[in-house]
Amino acid sequence: MGRATYKVRLLPSTRFGLLLLWFYGAVSMYLIRINFGVSIVCMTIDPVDNATFDNDSLLGSTVVPPDDSCEEVKQEDRQTGEFYWDRETRGILNSAFFFGYILTHIPGGILAQKYGPKWVHFGGMTFATVASVLCPVSAEGSEWALFACRMLIGIGCGAFVPTVRNMINNWSPVYEKSIMASIQASGKIQASGKIQASGYSIGSMVAFSLSGLLCDTLGWEFTFYIPTLFVVIYLALFAPLGANGPENYSCISEKERSYILDERSRQAQDNEMIPWRSIFTSMACICLFICDFCTAWGSYTILTSGAQYMNDVLKFDIKANGLYNALPPLTKFIISIIGGILIDVIRKRHWLSTTNARKLSQTLGCVIPAAMMIGIGFMSCDNRGAAIAMMCIGEGFSGFTRIGVLTICMEVAPRYASVISGVQSTFGTASGILSPIVVGMLTPNGAEDEWQKVFYIGAAIYLFGWIMFIIFADAEVQDWAKGRTDHKNETETRISKAKGDPIYSADVATLGYKDLGMWNQELEVNVKNYI
Repeated sequence: MGRATYKVRLLPSTRFGLLLLWFYGAVSMYLIRINFGVSIVCMTIDPVDNATFDNDSLLGSTVVPPDDSCEEVKQEDRQTGEFYWDRETRGILNSAFFFGYILTHIPGGILAQKYGPKWVHFGGMTFATVASVLCPVSAEGSEWALFACRMLIGIGCGAFVPTVRNMINNWSPVYEKSIMASIQASGKIQASGKIQASGYSIGSMVAFSLSGLLCDTLGWEFTFYIPTLFVVIYLALFAPLGANGPENYSCISEKERSYILDERSRQAQDNEMIPWRSIFTSMACICLFICDFCTAWGSYTILTSGAQYMNDVLKFDIKANGLYNALPPLTKFIISIIGGILIDVIRKRHWLSTTNARKLSQTLGCVIPAAMMIGIGFMSCDNRGAAIAMMCIGEGFSGFTRIGVLTICMEVAPRYASVISGVQSTFGTASGILSPIVVGMLTPNGAEDEWQKVFYIGAAIYLFGWIMFIIFADAEVQDWAKGRTDHKNETETRISKAKGDPIYSADVATLGYKDLGMWNQELEVNVKNYI
């Protein structure tokens, strides 16, 4: 199918309406996913007399028992909980969601590929909703019952990313992928090719601020009940309005439907064999998997353990803790949107190749957060403002990874984007499992020098992922992922560039190509009004 001779704007459009729905879905999913970072601070309590503080920490450093000399905030005012769980137990509980989340990434992508993403998505979120409602009851039973409940939430939410990416890929014209991915993701922090990333950020912001407020006013139980209500509303909207793609959707104009089908990248909508060997031996894919792990580590450290850091080192009470924890995701949301627009402009005007544009994004999304993590390690409660500012800058610029490593999977192999994104997210989720556990092991006493090690490790992992991406990342469609249509579009693009036109604006281009060595064909495409 040739490229469209017209353009249907993103705003207003049916695809933008669906984008807002997915955005809200990402927000609601993050509410039941991220709320636990503040909830566990509200639920637990440390001994007030500092009797647990030894002279040596886990790694042999000198531990000075924390004091509350920065402001008149007493320890008992910062600890309102009822559960005496040690730090390692808290770390394991913080990771419980990700133990479940990692199990359904790849199956979710496969099921979305085979049966369509809509009902796979709906079923997973329904399962997570039921598990979320049961969390307060399970916590009263035992910490391991709570672990199981949080793990079940993760299992239900695990299909969210690959199914939404699949729907986004089905609904996105090629040059809208970055901005659509960034807007939706703002509702996550993570992510992609990820429209869901901006939704993630807003979801994190709402989850933190709402959890702190609910804990302070109604009690920790409501930090589970109220977020779950948001998911119920999302499911009620998604069931009638969600769609796998524009092909048979009733609420769309024929003009927009034709535009999307003509302009989007070739998708793997046939029941083809998935080239697993090619995926796991392609250096471009291996790079994505490793880099997703590295970039996710830093974000998960802030998201899952930031509230505990603010309690231990910065000495905030629970209400302020939640509000200040909401600032880094807010910054990430803003920068993700600006970054998505910037990178799309750079690509459309051919200032940089797609690969180099992604590498620029990843550089901004890794190097600046790494520098901020090193700086945070030197902060104390005497430098609260600087610590919060560094957390905001670092987490904010990490949003550029959404248009780096998190978007490139739709370019490396668009035919298999949902499957590759599932594998990619599995690697990212592994850092969500390990990071809270490592934090719990490194901070048995919550001392400043213990937290310093946490941030140094996060910075080192960020930089390793950045180096890997710069060396090995490739945003071109891989040969093993190309079909006949991909070869045709590639020839169109190459000839258009050869004519000196960056945006396919030639009046008429007569394009020749040889497809799979089987035939020669002349193709005449009018692309005068592409932009």
